[in-house]
Amino acid sequence: MRRRTHVAFLIATGMTLLAAVADVHGQVRCVSDADCDDGNICTRDHCDTFDGRCYYYADVGRPCQPENRCYETGTCDGAVCVPQGPFGCDDGNPCTQDGCDYTNGCTHVGETCDDHNVCTTDACALPDICSHQSIDCNDGDPCTLDGCNPSSGCTHLGTNCDDGSVCTIDSCLSPGVCAHEPYFCDDANSCTHDDCDPVAGCTHRESGSCTENPKSVGYWQSVCRGNGNHTDSITDSDASFIHSVECSPYFVHSPDDVCRILLLSGDERCLPAEQEFLALALNLNHGRVSLYDGIDTRCGYQVTVAGSFADARRVLCARPCLVEPCFGGSGDSCAVAECECREINQGRALHVHGLVVSRLASGAIRLSWIPPLGDAVDLAATPRRYRVWRAADASGPFIEIAEVTEPACEDTSAPGARLVYDVTPVW
Repeated sequence: MRRRTHVAFLIATGMTLLAAVADVHGQVRCVSDADCDDGNICTRDHCDTFDGRCYYYADVGRPCQPENRCYETGTCDGAVCVPQGPFGCDDGNPCTQDGCDYTNGCTHVGETCDDHNVCTTDACALPDICSHQSIDCNDGDPCTLDGCNPSSGCTHLGTNCDDGSVCTIDSCLSPGVCAHEPYFCDDANSCTHDDCDPVAGCTHRESGSCTENPKSVGYWQSVCRGNGNHTDSITDSDASFIHSVECSPYFVHSPDDVCRILLLSGDERCLPAEQEFLALALNLNHGRVSLYDGIDTRCGYQVTVAGSFADARRVLCARPCLVEPCFGGSGDSCAVAECECREINQGRALHVHGLVVSRLASGAIRLSWIPPLGDAVDLAATPRRYRVWRAADASGPFIEIAEVTEPACEDTSAPGARLVYDVTPVW
């Protein structure tokens, strides 16, 4: 039996390509468009299900990718993909040789110049010729040795000037040479003693200058000797204040000069007055007493601290008392100056008038007084408040127990049967 074979045939008619596919038995194999795929992107494949034949139509103008991957996307012209032009394979890297592979497209062969060192800036001038510029690790600190770790980057080794104390301002002058300037904790409050704790920082504790009566010569002599528990110290500020008002033969230029005079001993008749005068100056400069405080003096005719202070200064500066022995005037002028200063330093000069003390049935002590008429500046003024002081006996010391706005006070915690009180106004 003679075997017949159907083959595909192609007839060009205008822009249409016709074809039919049959198997060896003459049966039509085309049942859908997918059966007609000819692998050419420039044709539209169609299956005529009526006659079971494939038909191919040229897809003119359709974008297409040439088989040669070194060419850019083209367009279909008839059933052929026409490329637009070769790829531009330049990657802009001078360290690579650029080319193109028919199947894979652009190729770039060469070095990347990355030396995997974070301490360098990598660059390439020509293929296979790299440069590696070191980065700048200078931190501008004269106390560090600057370097670079290839893995982690810049390093700065050197002197650590942090002494761990918040009371110092740390700095470095040169490698290995530190400076630690003290941090000043001055709170501008004359009532506090300013310190600095290396961990906690500034502290401001009551110095006693605003809660205790003026101090005696013996107290300031004890401060100079450094014995006892004192919250005071004699400073350059004290020396400057005394130097500005004092003109005795014992000239004062430093805290040591103040202590030298306070600790002097001898028979010079004006020396006790000089020492009481220095103690009063210290009490004034430490805020324990004001020049404008009124006093009920038993030593002269002055009615304010300023008056007694000026009177004592006049006596100590007047010739012939400027040079010992002092026999000028009435012969007791230094004794008067000593008394004027001492009664203020011992806190027993009354600052108000008519102080009356009585014990109530409850056991409390009631104090009342007549307010001063005014201060040395404004005679019409009255005190803003009053400080009440108490001592166990006439020798003191006086301790502040209350601060009130009216000219009366009750001491409900009065210990003992014999007490001494004092009241000072706050203008």
